[in-house]
Amino acid sequence: MTVACVFVKGPYPYTPEYVIRLEQMARRFLARPFRFVCLTNQPDLFRGALDTITIPHVLPGCAEAIGYWNKLQLFNPAHHLAGRVLFLDLDVLVVGDLSPLVDYPAPVAMVADELAREKPVHDTNSIGLKIHRRFNASAMAWDAGAADALWTDWTPAVTRHWQSDQDWYAERLPETAAMPASWFPRISRVKPPWPTDAKVVLVKTPKNHLAAMQWPWFAEAWG
Repeated sequence: MTVACVFVKGPYPYTPEYVIRLEQMARRFLARPFRFVCLTNQPDLFRGALDTITIPHVLPGCAEAIGYWNKLQLFNPAHHLAGRVLFLDLDVLVVGDLSPLVDYPAPVAMVADELAREKPVHDTNSIGLKIHRRFNASAMAWDAGAADALWTDWTPAVTRHWQSDQDWYAERLPETAAMPASWFPRISRVKPPWPTDAKVVLVKTPKNHLAAMQWPWFAEAWG
């Protein structure tokens, strides 16, 4: 199987440290052999440290598709990801066994978007881009090849229509399973001791390097 992340130039303050620590957390909390791979436009930063797949920092023909839109490269069959694939965002804190995510009984599974209970499922943002609140793409698990349509059906028009990649996922693969939101609590709502069913804490704000300076327990958990 494969555990994957994406590290590209974008509007967020990530450093190679995020990738290295994510791999370490995955190995602490997933007791089975796996390949860890980083899709990146800066492979020289990791040479000799871990496996990389080189991707451009923007999607083809779409200079505005930066940051999170590069997750679509995970579904590009040209990259030959194999077996069961688990993706984790860089700004997470792994706190529990990852096996339930990997073994989730569905060809494709993503995090249930808890905001869909608080806001309209179908919405429009301030600049007119469409929102489809169903998934949070901070963690995803799928059988390699099962979600290739997310890449093969993508065009630059998709990026100009939808607010983010996770809105495209909800629209293009409506049969995707939603993993329990309780597995993925937000750092704004939980602190140690973690809820018993917590697997991956979604950090978002403050980003991990700032949270590690603010909270000693976070620094220890981040490794």
